[in-house]
Amino acid sequence: MRKRRRSHAHHLRKRNPRNLRRLVRRRTRVQERNHRLGRDLEILPGAPQSLIQFKSELWVWRSDSGSGWHFITLPEAARDAVKSEIEGIPRKGFGSVKVRVTIGKSTFETSLFPAKEYGSYLLPVKATVRKANSLYAGDEVKVALEPL
Repeated sequence: MRKRRRSHAHHLRKRNPRNLRRLVRRRTRVQERNHRLGRDLEILPGAPQSLIQFKSELWVWRSDSGSGWHFITLPEAARDAVKSEIEGIPRKGFGSVKVRVTIGKSTFETSLFPAKEYGSYLLPVKATVRKANSLYAGDEVKVALEPL
């Protein structure tokens, strides 16, 4: 009788169970979230994640020294979409969320910051982005963002 051949993984496990981890493909953050939510979808490498689009007003927060920072407050629907995208994914710091943002002809990576006083997330908009797209405080801005 012929001896049954064992898989390569079996031999690695027999020698050292920790070696088995090298053979198992790790899930991406999106795949991990979908697995936890019971939505085991095959995400192809490089495939776009959820794109969240909205329009909101650009506004300025002024400090006591007179300098200011420009922000966009996410509307309720966009806030809820971001929350569902990041559900179950551990976050660093004080709840900031890394995102890729497209405003006009500018695409950049930044972080959304939770703001309890606004009940939403704040999206900081740098001066280079404002200048490239001729944006000023009070302008209605079309935003597309993708949680990373």
